[in-house]
Amino acid sequence: RHHARVELIARDGRRLVREVLERPGSPDNPLSPEQLAKKFSTLAAAVLPAERIPTIIATVAALEETDARTVTGLATTAP
Repeated sequence: RHHARVELIARDGRRLVREVLERPGSPDNPLSPEQLAKKFSTLAAAVLPAERIPTIIATVAALEETDARTVTGLATTAP
């Protein structure tokens, strides 16, 4: 498990504490669609052509109305 706790102590002595027990993207702390798209874009940029990434995101968002083979074709790294 990964969690984070940040504690700041102000000059006037106030303590500001924030703790996140579930990492972002976990089932108990899911990413928003925008955060998920940004994460995918960042990671996919290392292996896929940049122009294909928005198409993959849109295709997955509409997956209930799309043939899953479309995603497979878009996500392959072969030319």
